[in-house]
This record gives sequence, C-alpha cells and structure tokens, in this order.
Amino acid sequence: YDDAWFANSLGLGFEAQVTIESAKITRLRGFAIYLWGVMKALRHLRCPELTVRMDDEVRTGRRLLVCVGNGPRVGGGFYLTPHARNDDGVLEVCLVDALGRWDVLRLLPKSLDGSHGGDPAVEYLGARKITIDSPEGFPFHVDGEVVDAARRSLVIELVPQALKVRAPAP
Repeated sequence: YDDAWFANSLGLGFEAQVTIESAKITRLRGFAIYLWGVMKALRHLRCPELTVRMDDEVRTGRRLLVCVGNGPRVGGGFYLTPHARNDDGVLEVCLVDALGRWDVLRLLPKSLDGSHGGDPAVEYLGARKITIDSPEGFPFHVDGEVVDAARRSLVIELVPQALKVRAPAP
C-alpha cells in the first residue's frame, strides 16, 4: 500500500476499529482480546461511504469493512478472506455492506470458519490493484498494526514473488 508493504492482510472500517480497541486492552490475553475489542467497537459502529476500485470492478456504498487478504486468516483467527493464498498472484478482497449491531453479531461467528461468504451482505473479489476512497475517512490496519484512524484514500497493489523466504532442507 502506498510506499509500504504488508504480508498477510490490510483491513479497514470495523475490522480496523476492533484492532484499535483491542490494542487498549491489557488485562485479557489471546482470543478474548478480540472478542472484547468487537464489543467495544460495536459501541462506535460506523459504516463509511467508500468507493472501492478492484482492477476493472468498482463498488460504491456504505461498508462495514473491507479486508484485503494475501492469506486466509486475520486477527485472532477470523477467516475474513478464506480463499486467499499468498502464492497465487491475486489479493482477495472481502467487502461487507453496512450492517446494524445485531447483524454484525449474527455474522461474526460465521467469520471464524469462513462461512460468512454465504451472506448476501458479503462479497469476495480478486484483484491485483485496489484503490479505496472515502470523503468521510476510515481507520485501517496493516497486519494487525493500526496505521491511520481517518485515511481518505488508499492504493494497494500486489507485488508478485516479492518476499524471498529461506527454509532449511527437510
């Protein structure tokens, strides 16, 4: 994104707000941090107006979240981009329409195994370049680290085979 890199995922909207809230929690550990972060983020639920351009596709509207994944899991084990593979040359984009608090709570458990994709509010697309614009601004995180709480524009582009990994022989 921009002039920086991410390895696994970039998320904005509700997903990033959960990350912001989770970072403030000091008395819990593990998955409980994310669940408490969800509850705190629901208190400030905001679904910004977004224009999301993915290669030749454009989606405009209020969104609960947008997750761009190079891998299937984010956070404490949520499969927001369950079909994402880090070696296929495509980023998976999960778009979730604006939802109310109760609908978020209904959909959330399905994201633990990736079955949320069957919900009409959820759409998956693959892309190599994604541009996201919002007049309202949106929070976003990169690999679980909050980068900005009010970004208005973001460009994400896949760089194929950019990460060289060495592993010992079996």
